[in-house]
Amino acid sequence: MPAGFAGNLADSYVKARDDIWKADPFVLAGNAGVEYRSSETASGEFRVPYFGEMHALRFPEATLWRGEEPASPITHLILLHYLLTADGTLPSGQWIPFRQLPNAFPYDRAFTQRAITPLADTFGHDLEAFAQAGRAAGGEPARTADASFFFRVLPQLAMMVQLWVADEDLPASANILFDSNAGHQLPTEDLSGIGGILAQRIIRAARR
Repeated sequence: MPAGFAGNLADSYVKARDDIWKADPFVLAGNAGVEYRSSETASGEFRVPYFGEMHALRFPEATLWRGEEPASPITHLILLHYLLTADGTLPSGQWIPFRQLPNAFPYDRAFTQRAITPLADTFGHDLEAFAQAGRAAGGEPARTADASFFFRVLPQLAMMVQLWVADEDLPASANILFDSNAGHQLPTEDLSGIGGILAQRIIRAARR
């Protein structure tokens, strides 16, 4: 097992690893829209772009690397789950809030606390800081809200971050939207986690 896994994360890793051992890597790669490099003498390798950075998942070992460094346990699980969940459904181009994803209710409060509230608190009075941070985090400007950015998180997973700044009548607010086919790419629990990861990437970009 890769370093850093413990408790529930370790249990989740073992299940995903066992599931990927049973799968056809070429089918997984085709469904996820990623490259798979096979080898007769060494491990095969999935090449998975995640937030614009290339990750290599070795098969059948199910170990994940970003360059020369092993990926974090959370990233490891997200990319394993992406390969196992993606079913070949392409993004629709239609946007929905988190609560409309399959079985979202148990995760909705945590999603708001980890993803939505920090964005509104950090940028709700500084539109220019949000604009700069969104670009620095790899977003493409979109034409919604007071400012918004589109992110290609995985080859077939798209997300949009929106911000409305505070004014005399209304407090600041933010939102993260998902492509309506996001449930075909990852479990909803993982999508909740990615919302928090994306929010923190933008917030960190503002602090650089």
